Amino acid sequence: MFSKCIIILEKYNIWALKMSEQRFLYQKIMKYLAGLIVENLQNPQYKLPAELELTKTQNVSRMTVRKAFKEFEELGLIHRVRGNGTFISENATKELLIPFLQDPDKSYKRKIATIFPLFDESRHIVKIFSSILKSAPDMRLFISSSNMSIEREQELINDYLKMDVDGIIVYPVDNNIYNKTLLQLSMTDFPLVLVDRHLPGLTIANVSSDHHGMGKNAASFLLKNGHSHILFFNANEKTNSALTSRQEGYHEALNEVKNYHRYLFTFCGDLDPTSQSFIESFYSYLQEHPQITAIITADYSSSIHLKQIFKQFNPPAEKEYDVVFLDTKYTDRLTPGINATYMPQNAAKIGKKAIDLFRKAFEGFSIKNENVRIPVPLNFEN
Repeated sequence: MFSKCIIILEKYNIWALKMSEQRFLYQKIMKYLAGLIVENLQNPQYKLPAELELTKTQNVSRMTVRKAFKEFEELGLIHRVRGNGTFISENATKELLIPFLQDPDKSYKRKIATIFPLFDESRHIVKIFSSILKSAPDMRLFISSSNMSIEREQELINDYLKMDVDGIIVYPVDNNIYNKTLLQLSMTDFPLVLVDRHLPGLTIANVSSDHHGMGKNAASFLLKNGHSHILFFNANEKTNSALTSRQEGYHEALNEVKNYHRYLFTFCGDLDPTSQSFIESFYSYLQEHPQITAIITADYSSSIHLKQIFKQFNPPAEKEYDVVFLDTKYTDRLTPGINATYMPQNAAKIGKKAIDLFRKAFEGFSIKNENVRIPVPLNFEN
């Protein structure tokens, strides 16, 4: 149902915005060109920027730039020399240009596109988008799902760029394979913000929880409570930058106290994490390592799997594990063998901080080097 609403919203927005966005962008480039002409009226050798350059610097289509040049040329304010460029006409005066120096239509709203990998199975993503929506009442938002497909992710980004959106928020599908458009955008100043993930090697603004801090703080908490043998449990088929950072934080906390016991139970490619064989494999692992007294779950999915496993195999009454559940609140007090602490992310703050970056970009600042990390505290309620 939610996915159908997304499709309807996309189509409505495209229809409703088509005329207003074209009008605003046209007014915007006309004002910009008029300003350049006024500033250089006394310089007969001044050459106006080329169409392609204006397309990139002003974030408008080449057709819009061409239309603006044509109007100024018809008014006798500029003249074009084939193969040499566009110059200010001798007839141009400040008085003639005043009408074009007015601010564009104030009713125009900045357009922000959002692309998430999925919706129906992730409360975290829904909360991030809800926060984006709440934080941007003065903007028009587009919402799309890549359905966990890098090809679809790239297609959506290209479609939004053709629509001249003012910025794009992407929750990346994968941090091991990048789509070509993201690579290209990373080399420009186009307002682009990644949420919850970062893409190593690319200079793109990103907002996420402090995933490294989550893993480190969870391990430090368990170490301070007397645990020396701590398991990091990951039930995911694929890794991503968040999971990698959390595991690195776990290692760092152990290294700082010279604890060199490493226990990593990670999804095995030939087992379904929901299958009986996976459950039995994990149960056997705990039996083979009786010294383990505490567990950190890698993420929401791993937390759910661990809960199901403990319910099924029922550990001995005398054996209780201290467990730090990342990304979720563990509410089932009846599950045997678990003393729970949890670390839920602040999805609302992630969404708000993403919009804050766009506001900064729209004021003329570059945001591509921004890396916002939101701390996640331990929560001891059951």
